[in-house]
Amino acid sequence: MVPVNALDRWPASLTRARVGLAAGAIAGLVVFGSCADNGSSISAPASPRKTTITTDYYGSGKHIDLCVDASSPPGYYVFYNSHENDKTPLPGYGVEWPVGSGWWYDQGDGGDDKNTVFNAPNGTATTNTYVVEAGKCMRVAERTQPDADFEAGIHALDGWSGVTITYVSNNVGAVHTQTDCVNDLGVIPVQPYPCGPSTTTVRAFVNWNHGSDIFFFFSEPTPECVLGYPNNLGPIIDGVRRSAVRFNEDEVLSAFGRSADEIRVWYTDEHALTLGVRQHFVNNKNTLDVTTNYSIASMGGVNPSSASGSPLAVGSAIYTGPGAAVDAAGRPLHPSLYITDLTTSGLTSKVGDWQYGGTPVLPNSVYGTWKSAVVNTDNTKNPPKTTLALDADPAKNHKNVGPGGVNPPQGAHDFGFSTEIVWNLSALGLDPTHTYRLQFMVHDGDQNKAGGDVGQGCFNVGPGTPIDFTQPSGN
Repeated sequence: MVPVNALDRWPASLTRARVGLAAGAIAGLVVFGSCADNGSSISAPASPRKTTITTDYYGSGKHIDLCVDASSPPGYYVFYNSHENDKTPLPGYGVEWPVGSGWWYDQGDGGDDKNTVFNAPNGTATTNTYVVEAGKCMRVAERTQPDADFEAGIHALDGWSGVTITYVSNNVGAVHTQTDCVNDLGVIPVQPYPCGPSTTTVRAFVNWNHGSDIFFFFSEPTPECVLGYPNNLGPIIDGVRRSAVRFNEDEVLSAFGRSADEIRVWYTDEHALTLGVRQHFVNNKNTLDVTTNYSIASMGGVNPSSASGSPLAVGSAIYTGPGAAVDAAGRPLHPSLYITDLTTSGLTSKVGDWQYGGTPVLPNSVYGTWKSAVVNTDNTKNPPKTTLALDADPAKNHKNVGPGGVNPPQGAHDFGFSTEIVWNLSALGLDPTHTYRLQFMVHDGDQNKAGGDVGQGCFNVGPGTPIDFTQPSGN
């Protein structure tokens, strides 16, 4: 083994480190003042490289190699070896070998005080930092001679040396996707951390006959999501170049992030969120009037409240023609999510955005406060006149969205009313091997400005574990 001193080998340019996020925490959290344009990513497991060395029974005998697979983005990757055979016991992994012999060992300390670590005295504890270039390997353990008792024929199996390797960081922003343990036939299994999609710590073992090659796989970072509107580049839809439409109240979209399988968006304003249109009333004079009601989630007299569905009932889903549940620019009045498959359409594509005619996806849950609207069409006027009437605001709930929801983050604004809108990521039907652009928008509760009082934001999500976002990369 050749230990590597990080200060000697770590290039000065290698300054970018990946940040781990605690399981169950709100990850990829974005908080906005007046801008809701940001991005994030998720990662998914690659296919296993291989599971065993089959060309030679002793293909990795006497050594452990630490490798960064050549499919990973070019650059340098840092690993840390927390201990090498320091006699730390591994409960539950004791083995009697040969069976019935009464001789017990475990994969860390040899059990009979005859094991060696790189042929150093048994129990020697060593820590090292390794810097491995993509497509290359580094030898982190090597048996230069067997244990004396094995060599003398006293024991049938040479003792085991162990290393505990943890991935630390890289200089190219790559995302860890897979760790493969390529073992000799008969090698002691990697313990106690099995290799796999999310494994960043591996304990591997070597003796005179058997060893392992540990391959770490990384993928390109998912490109950040940048909305880039308004502009004059998009198509004209229903007589309007949507890409030129302004979103004049991005601050109503105060924050967004994820937790487990959910995309979470937080709204705040001096009026409650407009959840959607509950009714279309057509004035045709007296008995010819027409009233159409739509199913929409109600607060049920509880403040703050919650409602869920598959999808959530948000009222009218009519987006064109008389009585359409849209604002003056044609944007749906209910909270909407738009999806672009970047793997299919290209990494800079926006074809699924509202501005390019994308199809809105309804949310699954809402927490906090909200209200509905009524669209009125007066056919007694020439030409007919359509107006929007909003229901009264409930009592202010500030940053308390109630049971089942997650309150807005500490840095988010509080304008009196707060709402958390949730989309279930698993309900979107995404291919875990593809990268997607997710755009979302919400409307405020007065709709009295030419720009529609709307906030928008976006995530990019890419290959990796289907629900795991890394930190957003910013604009």
